[in-house]
Amino acid sequence: MDIKPKLYLLQWHNKLFIINFLFILILFLIQNVNGIQLGISPEELYFFGKEGEVICKNYSIFTDKMANLYGNDLWLNNNDERKNILKYKNISKELNVSIKIKEKILNNGRKIYPICLEFDNFGEYNGAIIYSNKNGQAGVGIWIKAKIIENKEKYKSLIIGLLLTMSNTLLLSLLIMQKKQKTI
Repeated sequence: MDIKPKLYLLQWHNKLFIINFLFILILFLIQNVNGIQLGISPEELYFFGKEGEVICKNYSIFTDKMANLYGNDLWLNNNDERKNILKYKNISKELNVSIKIKEKILNNGRKIYPICLEFDNFGEYNGAIIYSNKNGQAGVGIWIKAKIIENKEKYKSLIIGLLLTMSNTLLLSLLIMQKKQKTI
C-alpha cells in the first residue's frame, strides 16, 4: 500500500482549507462594517422644584457619524431598584409627569439638547431617558432623579378662587332676596 497518494490528498486538503480560510477572511475585511460610537452625558440629572413648576436641564449626545436617534422616557413606580432599567415600566403620563425632549434627532458629533419636566404631584420620582438607533442595536440613557415639593401657592390661589366664587354667590343671593322683598 502506497502512502504517497494519501499524503498528497492530505496536503491538498490542507491547502484547500487555507485558501478557503483566507478567502473568508478577505470577505470579512472587505465587507462594510456599520458600527457607531454613541455617548450621552451626564449620566444622571437631578431635578428639584415645586409641583406644577416647569424645570429644565441640558444633556449632550455624542455620535461619531450621522445617526438618527429616537428618544423615550421610562419611569419607576417606587424607589426599590432605582438603577435596574428592567423595573422601569411606566411612561410619564401614567405618573402625571409632563416631559419635553427631542424624540427624534439627527446627530453628528456632540450636541446639547434640553429636557423640561413638570410634575402634577409632589414626591420623589425616578426615571430614565433612553435614545437608540432605529433598529435598537445601539442605545444610551440618562437616569433622572426628581424631588418635587408641595406648591402651597397653588392651594392659596385655589382657596382665593373658591372664596371669590362663594362671596359672589352670596352677594347675588342677597340681591335676589332684596329684589323679592321690594316686590312684596
